[in-house]
Amino acid sequence: MNSLFDIAPVLPPGFNYYPNFITEAEEKQLVKSIDQFDLQAMKFHGYLAKRKVISFGQGWSFTEQELKQGNAIPNEFDFLVDKVANNFSCRENQ
Repeated sequence: MNSLFDIAPVLPPGFNYYPNFITEAEEKQLVKSIDQFDLQAMKFHGYLAKRKVISFGQGWSFTEQELKQGNAIPNEFDFLVDKVANNFSCRENQ
């Protein structure tokens, strides 16, 4: 978004913001990939949230209060996983 003054994002401690980390083409690719999944309303303490989600890798079950095995991360996201792995390390925040 264009603005007259640079406005730095206000983030919680431990979070970082990387503007333009993904390109517009990559964003379109992600949206196209996500559109193909059967997203389900998130269940939160007996209520259905007004958002649809799907978990990959691990997912938190609010009904059972435990971490559960989610779906495997789809190959469509490999480029993003690789991009994150190649640009950041756990040591960056130490």
